Amino acid sequence: MRRVTLFLAAIVIAGCARSTGAVPAVVAAPALQKPPALYSILHEFAGSYDDPADGVWPTTTPILASDGDLFGTTYGGGETTSGICNGGCGTIYTTTKSGSEKVLHRFAGQPEDGAVPEGDLVIANGRIYGTTFYGGANLDCAGRACGTIFEIDASGSGYKVLHSFKGGADGSNPEGPLRDWNGALYGSTTSGLDGHVCAGDNGVYGTLFTLNSTGTETPFWHFAGAPNDGACPLGRLAASGGTLYGVTYEGGTNNTGTLYSVSQGHKVTMLASFKPSIGDYPVGVVAFQNPTTKTITLYGALSADGPNGTGAIFSYDVASNSFNWFSTFPKDERRGGLPYAAPVITKDGSMLYGTTEGGGICGVGTVFSMTPAGTESVLYSFVGDRVVSKPDGSAPVSGLLIDGNTLYGTTVLGGVDRSVHGLGTLFAVATSDRGAPSCPKRTGSGDRRNRS
Repeated sequence: MRRVTLFLAAIVIAGCARSTGAVPAVVAAPALQKPPALYSILHEFAGSYDDPADGVWPTTTPILASDGDLFGTTYGGGETTSGICNGGCGTIYTTTKSGSEKVLHRFAGQPEDGAVPEGDLVIANGRIYGTTFYGGANLDCAGRACGTIFEIDASGSGYKVLHSFKGGADGSNPEGPLRDWNGALYGSTTSGLDGHVCAGDNGVYGTLFTLNSTGTETPFWHFAGAPNDGACPLGRLAASGGTLYGVTYEGGTNNTGTLYSVSQGHKVTMLASFKPSIGDYPVGVVAFQNPTTKTITLYGALSADGPNGTGAIFSYDVASNSFNWFSTFPKDERRGGLPYAAPVITKDGSMLYGTTEGGGICGVGTVFSMTPAGTESVLYSFVGDRVVSKPDGSAPVSGLLIDGNTLYGTTVLGGVDRSVHGLGTLFAVATSDRGAPSCPKRTGSGDRRNRS
């Protein structure tokens, strides 16, 4: 539960590539942009303070249904009578693009239900599927429940736990989302990732699995850990050219993460290991295939280290098995830093968009754009609780959904002050936004729940 340790447990905001004979280029960032903002908060999560059914602390990227509504999950909130989770085990919600939100399901925890959803939802065959890090029928994972796979209708009906992970060879504690590929759902488990520690489970450091149309889960790869294999896979699986691509948070030559591929025959190949000098602890990858040349480029996020200690975005060329560049976030904190999700890419491959948990004008996170050559610009800097009459989100640890010229995402904290740092937001920002030039002075006082 890497993100939970950083952002929820403490509730405190702290504002090696495969050798190719040459060091990949490190791309510098341009000066801060200053045009006016085009940004809005669609929903401020309320939790038990105002609405016991509502969720708190959204850590996943919303998805878009064919009718134009958004669907997502929250890490906590949605109180039930089970008493398994303090304040609730999380929710599945839907909202219109204008921000009218409805809770579809409140997780109740083990043994009948899942708890703590951390992977993005996916729509396949007209149904919504997802995973929970905890919960389920099996309690054999370090004294905790091992996690689940679930399905639900867009209306909120038909909720069902399809699989309860068993630990060991079956895997446990999935954090990444499922991927609809070749007629099945593909996913991964971390096998006990706890904070920054990939402890493993009886020699298994995570699994890759399939879920068929009848709901049968089958693991087909068991990660063995450093130095020859990855450990604790997480983040979204990318698909391109008949191959899946993913990352592991640890493992590899330096035990700081790997990039790997999966063939249609389920052959797993380690493509590269990351190292602290360039960036490490990868959290996701996205693939783009050039429609003319058919070449495949992978773009991913490294959540730590690098030359400035602020993480990086990387570009990897599949044909040559080598990195094109690493774009490191600069020491200038206004530029953002510490990405915790893979960037999203436009359909034509002309631009990448992503989030950083830290940095920005107030030190509480950014939304950024990046060219395919690695040039980064800040689109929006979150303000957090600086303006009491109009609190903003803070600490975005999810990725972004792109729909036309609008980006949708979540912040795990911020919004109306129903706790020390707020309970999270769902936001929309235009791809043409350039944020504010400076952090506003702190204004107002008192209980922000009663603001006008």
